Amino acid sequence: MHKAWLLISAVAVFSFIRSNAQSNEPLSILESINQAYAKRDTINAGKLMIYFTDDVQVIGTGYEEWISGKKQVHQLLINDWLYWFNIKMDLSKTSLGTREKFLNFSIPAEASISFPSKEAAYAFISDKLKTDTQKIASKKEALLTYMASALEYIKDIERDDLEIRYALRVTGTMVKATNGWKINSMCFSFPYPMHRLD
Repeated sequence: MHKAWLLISAVAVFSFIRSNAQSNEPLSILESINQAYAKRDTINAGKLMIYFTDDVQVIGTGYEEWISGKKQVHQLLINDWLYWFNIKMDLSKTSLGTREKFLNFSIPAEASISFPSKEAAYAFISDKLKTDTQKIASKKEALLTYMASALEYIKDIERDDLEIRYALRVTGTMVKATNGWKINSMCFSFPYPMHRLD
């Protein structure tokens, strides 16, 4: 009887530990992505692909950033780390909704960038706007997007505000595969109108 009780207790403890580990896995994945955005190491961007499904869908903030599949997500990460803001998700405020093998997440975040001088700021923004608009099929839309964004950046730079911070939202879904949770969709979005953080 004593051995049986010990066996039952051991199974219960193992089940609890396993369940707790599985419940923490989604946050662990998001933390890995958070750290990768902080490091901005383009050489190792491919290592994050283990956290995504093969048919993952990602929507960025760019005009044509509708991304499908790991290959495109890999390239998106590289572009983000070369040309986009620094992203920091506040994982302490993560909202998770789980239903069987599906999970929704929503996270408040911050998009920021700082420059040592106005010249550096203009050089970065110029390259960024060219990258953001080169894939827009309509020349009119590309020009309007360039002009609208350029005016906002110029306004910030000329008031000697060389650190730009905006509120950002990160949302998405995960699915539970045989080898753990995987991100199946992800969306980066700015509130409208864009909210400048002090």
